[in-house]
Amino acid sequence: MYSEALRILDENTVKYMVDELKDENKELKGINIQLEGENTELKGKNIQLEGKNTQLEGENTELKGKNVELNDKIIDFQKKQLQQDKKEKEVIKNMYKANLTIEQIAEITGNDIGVIKNIIK
Repeated sequence: MYSEALRILDENTVKYMVDELKDENKELKGINIQLEGENTELKGKNIQLEGKNTQLEGENTELKGKNVELNDKIIDFQKKQLQQDKKEKEVIKNMYKANLTIEQIAEITGNDIGVIKNIIK
């Protein structure tokens, strides 16, 4: 009788452990399904971000091209400005050679007398 009671206790313990494992397995399956859903959602967001990244890379490339164009225009402008400055200096020197005073040259050109003196030197 004692061994029969132990056997029944063992069976009940095994059934209890099996039930516990089934419950735990069911819970883990639910968590797994939830995680799979979150993973799918994150994959979708990742795809969206990759698309935005591609778009931004395209815009960045376009802006770099515009930046190069603007830099080229700045360089051209600076070259023209240097040529203009050189021509203006030549005109001032010629005015001085034509016996105009520094004050007259400053008044005609709108430049400061100090600037005129530096050019004439």
